[in-house]
Amino acid sequence: MIERTDARTPRLQVVIWAVPPGKLKAERYRYNAPRSITSKSAAQRWGEQVRREIEAGRPPPQSREGRKKATAEKVEQEAAAEQQRLAAMTVAEWCEEWEANERARRVRESSLIRRRQALRYLCQTKQAGAAGEQGKVLGDKPVAQLSELDLSRVQREMESLHSSTTNTYLTIVRACLNAAHRLGLRPALVGPLRVLRTEPPTERVSLAEDDAERLIAGAEAVGPRHLAVVLAGLDAGLRASEIAGLQVGDIDGDDLHVRRSIAIIRGERVVHPTKSGEPRTLPMSERLAAALRELATSSADGWLLHDRLDRPATRWTVETLLDSAARRAKLSPFGPHRLRHSFATHALRAGIDLETLRRLLGHADIKTTAEYLHSDPSTERAAISRLGAHRRGTARDTAVTQARPSPRPNA
Repeated sequence: MIERTDARTPRLQVVIWAVPPGKLKAERYRYNAPRSITSKSAAQRWGEQVRREIEAGRPPPQSREGRKKATAEKVEQEAAAEQQRLAAMTVAEWCEEWEANERARRVRESSLIRRRQALRYLCQTKQAGAAGEQGKVLGDKPVAQLSELDLSRVQREMESLHSSTTNTYLTIVRACLNAAHRLGLRPALVGPLRVLRTEPPTERVSLAEDDAERLIAGAEAVGPRHLAVVLAGLDAGLRASEIAGLQVGDIDGDDLHVRRSIAIIRGERVVHPTKSGEPRTLPMSERLAAALRELATSSADGWLLHDRLDRPATRWTVETLLDSAARRAKLSPFGPHRLRHSFATHALRAGIDLETLRRLLGHADIKTTAEYLHSDPSTERAAISRLGAHRRGTARDTAVTQARPSPRPNA
């Protein structure tokens, strides 16, 4: 028995000689007695207990081996408990977990709302054979037991939705379940779900050039806010949320800095980065620059657009202003995204290449830009006419070159 005095508080140290299992010779061990033991007799009794544990093959908790073994056992028990919890996790519980993970990845709130809408179909679809039973929905089913038949029932629940919305929701459902597979909750990945054929649009996606000019004239007749909204869509290709997020400081000479977008979340106006997450700078047309500067001179809070109550604009403000301009121009009502499609289509007809158009629209992938390009029969006929004129001009130049006499050789 040794009494340590080198520490702040005196400690009793026990020296034990014990023969571990499989050994023929006693080995020496030295341990500090617990702080609760203050007498030498109690420390001696504690040491005898430790010696018996060593000779029985159980490392005492105070040793390095004992601490390592106790830590390993604790980690193993926690992993087993977590595995049991995951194995019993229902579809509804996993959807909440996945949404929390997506929020931690700083996914935009508007995208989280879309995910929540899609997963609601997954959780609220009734299980097979449980039509008359209360509460028997897929949300109550363990996520590991979700089958392909269940996913087919989910898709049938989406029959009333537009085909493009159904395809988007099915993509979200598949991503959610495949994330569960990567964590070991499901035995296999979910294969590609059946994609519905999207219906062709019932009307032209982009405005014709003469309709666009009529719309600009109508907006100019209504007011400066209406004109700024129409030109921001037709001459710059801005999204409605980006138009609502324009500030006075975004005007830089003849350039426009697109730095933010506006979303309505739970009834509140929220400022977000742009959809791609990256700001971009666009050259402005003369009429767009003039319209925005006129709004900047009357802005008291730094925002360019306001609603009727003089509050900073939202997407609904942009839609209201566009509706008024369309009625004045005697055009059928349409959404602000049609202005963006018109900007892309007119730019393509003007000869702008796809890469430049991608940067102007703020797309991360050029495949997204291709979805904004639309043609009509008149454009196709004009293309064939230009091709024929090009060929005739090339053939005429070739004939003139061949008919030209060769120079006389030098004498």
